[in-house]
Amino acid sequence: MPAFLKNNNFISLFLIFIGVTLIGFVFVWRIQQRILSFNSQPANAQQVEAKNIPGRITIPKIKLSLPIETSTIENKVWQISDTRVSFLDISAGLGQGGNTVLYGHNKQSIFGPIRWLKVGDEIGVTDQEGKEHRYIIDKTVTVNPDNISFVEPKTKETLTIYTCIGLFDSKRFIIVAYPVNP
Repeated sequence: MPAFLKNNNFISLFLIFIGVTLIGFVFVWRIQQRILSFNSQPANAQQVEAKNIPGRITIPKIKLSLPIETSTIENKVWQISDTRVSFLDISAGLGQGGNTVLYGHNKQSIFGPIRWLKVGDEIGVTDQEGKEHRYIIDKTVTVNPDNISFVEPKTKETLTIYTCIGLFDSKRFIIVAYPVNP
């Protein structure tokens, strides 16, 4: 056996180095997974009137009621709120016949509980003028972060809600819902 392997100090330092390197790698990977970045700019880019901007989301089944703030994509990264739900400003406004896209962090106080929702559950979104728009969940899906097809424009009114999920938030949990009375 080589002499340096018999030295307990060397082995201890080597193991500490390996441990710190692994922790650093996981930390950097986790941060990169949590950033909502896009390979290309979603093509939604719709003009949203103030009366159609989402202001609050309510999901009775999980006793959730949260304010929504408007956010943008800058340098292919969605600038999202740490404490509220974020409305993608280039997606459709409520009742405009397109895809309204909302994101909230996978925290118990934000969108962590949405993973327990099922097809047929109801979601209410109130616009800035106080009008409630009601939606029924049509499907839930888990995708890789690079799948942005769910934030692309739609031909009919759609509510798309998503959060991070999985080991180190490496996946995206998405809810697709349609108006109760289209």
